[in-house]
Amino acid sequence: MLSHPERRDKETAEYIPQGYLEISVEVLPIKSAEKLKNGSGRDAPNQYPFLPEPTGRFDFDLFSPWKMLKE
Repeated sequence: MLSHPERRDKETAEYIPQGYLEISVEVLPIKSAEKLKNGSGRDAPNQYPFLPEPTGRFDFDLFSPWKMLKE
């Protein structure tokens, strides 16, 4: 759970959830890791596993306000 350190529930003084993060960690022997070279994040080579571009993001373009209104 992700939360802001200064945002707490007034009644219970517990943190208010603002998002969640899922992580996958894979431990390999060195020989297997050397065979399956991979880039950082979505950089090339993007494999083991393939990471697609995120969907549903707002496309901010200061020089094209009509495109932004369309979004």
